Amino acid sequence: MGDIPDNSVQPGAGNGEPVTAEVLAQRQAEEAIRRETERRADEIVRKMAENKPDLPDGKTEQAVREIAGQERDRAAITEREAALPEGVLREPQRVREAVRKLPGKICCRSDFSRWSGIWSATCRKRNHRWRLIQEDKR
Repeated sequence: MGDIPDNSVQPGAGNGEPVTAEVLAQRQAEEAIRRETERRADEIVRKMAENKPDLPDGKTEQAVREIAGQERDRAAITEREAALPEGVLREPQRVREAVRKLPGKICCRSDFSRWSGIWSATCRKRNHRWRLIQEDKR
């Protein structure tokens, strides 16, 4: 009755669960991002103090918090992009490669679309359609 449900057990939280290399790498990356954000915030405060020493302390702190928040947002976006599967990140490259294989068939009036995992090009000038690539179904 007093057992902790399995889904609430976190690896490496002092509960006997081993820490995987992936979890450890994630924690190290988060810590590195936090340290870098703090370093940038300190640098911003220093520059602001050099340039505008007459600002009230509250405004300086507020500006630093806003800038640090923007830095965290940028880091989070980069982190989310890094977490995407390679297939998703490579998709635009795959489309460009497929387009290069169709010389003379696609003109400047071509439209590209994706429907049900299949990329196709439609030439509005000649009213033709070519299937470019089909996404991997995993």
